[in-house]
Amino acid sequence: MLYYTIWTLFYSVNFHTSMVIMFSHINHKPFLGAIHDSLSLLFL
Repeated sequence: MLYYTIWTLFYSVNFHTSMVIMFSHINHKPFLGAIHDSLSLLFL
């Protein structure tokens, strides 16, 4: 069970990071700006 939780957490973080990178490439924004945007969307 613990292994599954760690794997899920790692997978979601990895997926989130790749989404941030993808959005930063689409919007041609700085990397930190894209992270800030995605975090603000996440905690809306």
